[in-house]
Amino acid sequence: MRASAVLSVAVMLAVAGCSMSKKPEATQPVQEAASAHLVSAEEVLAHLEAARAAFTAEEWAKAAEEAAAGLAGDPEGPELLKIHGIASLRLAKADEAVVSLDTAAKVDPRDAEVRQALAEAYDALGDPESAAPHAGAAAELQADDAWAYLAHGLLLKEIGQYAEAAKALGQADALMPDDPDILLAMAETYSLAGEPEACAVNARAALDAMTVTGSESEPPHFPDEWLEGAARANELLAMSHLSRGTPDEEFVDREVARQYLAEIPLLIRDSDLAKAHQARAYYEAGFIQSAAFLIKEMKTVPERAWAQMLVAKINLDAGQSFDVALEAAKKAVALEGESAESLGLRGWANYKAGNLEKAQTDLEAALALARTRAEKGKLHHHLYRTFESLGGTAQAEEHRKVAEELGYKP
Repeated sequence: MRASAVLSVAVMLAVAGCSMSKKPEATQPVQEAASAHLVSAEEVLAHLEAARAAFTAEEWAKAAEEAAAGLAGDPEGPELLKIHGIASLRLAKADEAVVSLDTAAKVDPRDAEVRQALAEAYDALGDPESAAPHAGAAAELQADDAWAYLAHGLLLKEIGQYAEAAKALGQADALMPDDPDILLAMAETYSLAGEPEACAVNARAALDAMTVTGSESEPPHFPDEWLEGAARANELLAMSHLSRGTPDEEFVDREVARQYLAEIPLLIRDSDLAKAHQARAYYEAGFIQSAAFLIKEMKTVPERAWAQMLVAKINLDAGQSFDVALEAAKKAVALEGESAESLGLRGWANYKAGNLEKAQTDLEAALALARTRAEKGKLHHHLYRTFESLGGTAQAEEHRKVAEELGYKP
């Protein structure tokens, strides 16, 4: 089965086991291995050669140690900084990696490998807004690397810079045409940017890229590994047409959207999962009641974190059943693990269900994991509402101000 390019890039931009969320405070690499006496030029060279050898052998701990020892005598040695930074990154010490790589980037701003690693380190620290400029620089320095542009585009999409994200993804598409993951990412970006026509063009292109043309006796079809992607492309096509009208009116594009949604059960054999895909299209287009109708038709919510979160969001937004929303949010956390999105949703569901202390706990935990200004702003607003209900006036006002400063609008 072909691995998803989007997931490949997401993995590339994260370091396993690194859960730190604070930025490094130092401005120079920490030289814990520095000796009390001055390190001679000969010793620096010896440490550099040892660091190179360990790095080539992927002995990350030794590479980092030797590089740090060399940096004690040559604090701005570009290769020592690079080896120390990348080795620290591979050791899941992203905070140390950022310090070394940031210095390396200042010494040699045109080293694409350093800029890419620095983007990875910031992303591992949960700071995509600091990662994005370095990913952009790496892409410009590797102008023929589609994956570098894809990585940059996905970071820009995450932080809400949709116009720039579409441009970066477009460059990735130009270098690697007809890649369904790139085309789907572009369609989603244009949808978020409020450009339904561009969304539809790219979603249609993604469907075409997924289609395998058979012989005369075999009709075109989607390989099994692309069925979920094809369902998502149909969702995006439906959304692009639904967004051209309002939920309280019938219009031509709404009927076109229904035709795209009717394709989904032909791709997804699980009827409840197919309904979840259809409901997501309605929900993301702002047709809350239509989405609510579909989830009521489900026999059971699919064992997918996104589907559980969707059910929770629809119930919360429709004001239907806060208990059902809470149970779905709990299931999403169990399926996905603790993330800012899953914990934030469970916290808001707890708030709506009247479990204010649990809401506070969940929302504060979500805030510690939040990666973007938009995400943090929303969580601060929800904490403002929670503390207001708990009677914590001063705390409520503090969260309200921060949410406002971050540009969050309820």
